[in-house]
Amino acid sequence: DRGDAYRTAQENSVAIFPRRKGAKGSNNNGAEWDYEELAHAVSPYFDKVYVVGHPAQSLHFSSKGKVEVCISADNSVMLEKTANSRLIITQHSGTTYIGEYTDTPTLIIYKGKPPIGSMGNTLYFKEHMKNTYPFSYAYDMEEVLNYCKSLT
Repeated sequence: DRGDAYRTAQENSVAIFPRRKGAKGSNNNGAEWDYEELAHAVSPYFDKVYVVGHPAQSLHFSSKGKVEVCISADNSVMLEKTANSRLIITQHSGTTYIGEYTDTPTLIIYKGKPPIGSMGNTLYFKEHMKNTYPFSYAYDMEEVLNYCKSLT
């Protein structure tokens, strides 16, 4: 199991990548999300909500309640938090592949209507990886919450 290299605990947690890189909206990423709202909205379904990513590519907000902000230039922090989690939530970006390294399912969030731009390239690349978990998708907050609720 690839995740064993990074996992320090089995947790009822989720890891969210709060993307800020690029335009406020695009065909590849959809419209902008309010990640602080998203983190708090999913918190009833998990014991801990980790907000992870690199400082240069992530939105910043404060830890509060179950939400623990772990933005760091040290990739080992992100790998540990995602490996310990039951789910990764991210927009369509390079972070969609992290779950293949940490053995964690990924929910791709895209605020808008499909199709998601360049998704064919992403799926082609993923076919050549371990491909343990097919991607799941959510196109609005209600779909994100329904997906998280389905895990309980």
